Amino acid sequence: FAFNCHLNVIPIADTLTNPTIHRFDKISARVNVFQWLFYSLIGVTGYLSFLDDTQSDILINYHPKDYLVAAGRCFLTLTMMVAIPANLNPTVKSGVQFRDSICRRDRPLLGSLSPTDDSSVDQPAFRITLSVICLACQAALAVVVPQVGTVLSLLGATVATAMMLVIPAYCMG
Repeated sequence: FAFNCHLNVIPIADTLTNPTIHRFDKISARVNVFQWLFYSLIGVTGYLSFLDDTQSDILINYHPKDYLVAAGRCFLTLTMMVAIPANLNPTVKSGVQFRDSICRRDRPLLGSLSPTDDSSVDQPAFRITLSVICLACQAALAVVVPQVGTVLSLLGATVATAMMLVIPAYCMG
């Protein structure tokens, strides 16, 4: 569930009416508890459906001609079609800010960009190139690794660790 929270941390903190550490901590705790309960409910009910025969991709456990499972697959596909472009914009924005922080040391990595800031109107070629690279990597990963469980294991072992330990330490230090 860490993959659903991290993209929204900075934008939500910027939109708080009275932004204090206490309010931000309270919002973060509530969101994390809600998501933990929701994903735990999904995981427990999925496991109880098949017990020890539960596959990493739970949809494989159901009969291929089950209409409700087919509808679930369609909704999952629609979710991915919305999630990939929605997550691509903050990913590219983070890539641009990361590049700017490396090239120009006068701005902090987590500094907020005002609409009048000259770097917010970045070179479109870099943004487009970065977007195409991200989409190509996602498409290649989907073709090469068809099992969702394998992808999540790989992401959990690499990206989640970096998001929890390496990136915050770099941004704070």
